[in-house]
Amino acid sequence: MAYIRVKRGKFKVEINKKGYPRVFKSFLKIKDAKKFAKEVESQMERQVFEDYSGARGITLKEILIKYRDKKTVNKKGIREETSTINFLIKHKISLNSLMRLKSHHIHKLMNELGATRKPSTVKKYVVIISHAWRVARKEFREFLKEQEYIRKQDERKFKDIVLAGALGKIDDAMSGIMSTVRGGFDDGGSTSKPKDPATKIKKLNLADYFQYGMKIADLTESEREVVNDLLKKSFGKNYSDN
Repeated sequence: MAYIRVKRGKFKVEINKKGYPRVFKSFLKIKDAKKFAKEVESQMERQVFEDYSGARGITLKEILIKYRDKKTVNKKGIREETSTINFLIKHKISLNSLMRLKSHHIHKLMNELGATRKPSTVKKYVVIISHAWRVARKEFREFLKEQEYIRKQDERKFKDIVLAGALGKIDDAMSGIMSTVRGGFDDGGSTSKPKDPATKIKKLNLADYFQYGMKIADLTESEREVVNDLLKKSFGKNYSDN
């Protein structure tokens, strides 16, 4: 599901779909925001979406160096490929970040090299860039999966802590109410004991207990949210938010 909000004069897109990391991006024009949201949602539906937003600060130079030092060193033609990569590292094309590197940069490089080199030689330079990017993309994808797993684990731990605090508040509030009610009887010498007002509270089922407790306990919004989530999972359609 995509949401577009206006913040500080910009249109902020937020896309949240199960199985994918949250996507955020800001635009100056609403039509650009809608176009981006539509494209990303379409890619997610077709299961071809890949998030490389974290690669904005990574340059071609960095992945070429990494490719040379990790992959090229294990090849038979190490000397020739190292020379090719070193040339590219020194070339201005390597200063582009992965997110800014476009096809016209590659075409410009090919035209430049083609003036003094054979087509087969020019192809080697392009292939190296392609291979280095493919390896980097695979490693970056694995890195993103690892980071997403860590983020989810941290979220679960945080929710568990919030939930424990919320349940403690509800229990304290309900215990206080029941103690006050039970301790407040004064029969005034009557021979018959009045009906215990706490009887109704005693007969509350678990869902009602928490619902009533949420109304009287001083819960924060995050605490109320995690308790509602717990009750929805526990009681399903028979439970409505408080």
